[in-house]
Amino acid sequence: MIFRRTSFIVDVAFRVRNLSRCTSRVVRVMTKSNTMDGEGAVVIPRMPTETITCKSCSRMQSTNAITKRSNKCQDLRLHEKVNISFAGCGFLAIYHLGVAKGLLRDGHHVVSKVNRWGGASAGAIAAAAMVCLPNKLGDAVQMLRDFVDVIQKKPLGALTPGFDMMGHLRSELQHYVPAGSYRLASQKLYVSVTRVSDGKNVLLTDFKSDEELIDALLCSCYIPVYCGFRIPTFRGQKYIDGGMTVNMPIYPEGRTLCVSPFSGHLQDICPADKSWLSLSYVVAGHSFRVCSQNVWRAMVALFAPSHLTLTEYLERGSEDALTFLQENGLLEEGTAKS
Repeated sequence: MIFRRTSFIVDVAFRVRNLSRCTSRVVRVMTKSNTMDGEGAVVIPRMPTETITCKSCSRMQSTNAITKRSNKCQDLRLHEKVNISFAGCGFLAIYHLGVAKGLLRDGHHVVSKVNRWGGASAGAIAAAAMVCLPNKLGDAVQMLRDFVDVIQKKPLGALTPGFDMMGHLRSELQHYVPAGSYRLASQKLYVSVTRVSDGKNVLLTDFKSDEELIDALLCSCYIPVYCGFRIPTFRGQKYIDGGMTVNMPIYPEGRTLCVSPFSGHLQDICPADKSWLSLSYVVAGHSFRVCSQNVWRAMVALFAPSHLTLTEYLERGSEDALTFLQENGLLEEGTAKS
């Protein structure tokens, strides 16, 4: 018993030390312009973090990542190209699947105009589901439920020593991703990752096989230490969670719709939280409203929630998608308004 406790303490200390090393390695000065690297991936620039106060809206903002975009979405009718970006959010990715279901049900004309689907971490998996199996989103929901069941059975969840979280996620993806999905995903799906060698954000979009597609998704989901110590690779390069640099990619061409289960002023589709404090903070291109609801969601994102909570966020995503379509005059004719 003493030996087991000692081993556990050593394991936790080892994880904390490695987290510190990995974090310091990733936080570096980034490039000043978008480029296309030899791997067929878009390298995203990242400006030094600087918190400022916007006098017009009394919100805290940051120049970290690309955030320039219009606040209203009426201009959707003017664009031939529409992009949808799913924010990294851990287990709350089921909210994205709810949004996807709502858009397919009530805004299919918007979905048909989407040129790029993208996201970071679990948001990238949700985007991949829309690209590779839009007619079988139920499979993606079931994959997430199965994954949650496995983690909940562990004494310390994802942090249980010896639990190969990434290995299990790979198995789930191999089971649910249809054969030949890489052909659908290439130049259509953009997976946000952070390159370990220089700390730059990269959007992976060129895939030569289904295994490469899965490798890209695993890289985007890998949170140092939390997901283990073995850093995943894509074509020999080590990458980690894209949410550490650009959590909600915004593309230079067309109109990008940003989706997140966290409320914030940069998101197009997100929960509408009420709070007496009109304050939000931008981290890696993703805004977080300062409210108790977002604090709770952060806990749910990191620690496997109950099936009831998953169902609630699935339904919430669908409702928020409908609200977005209604408020912006994009609801298809014949759809009942609630």
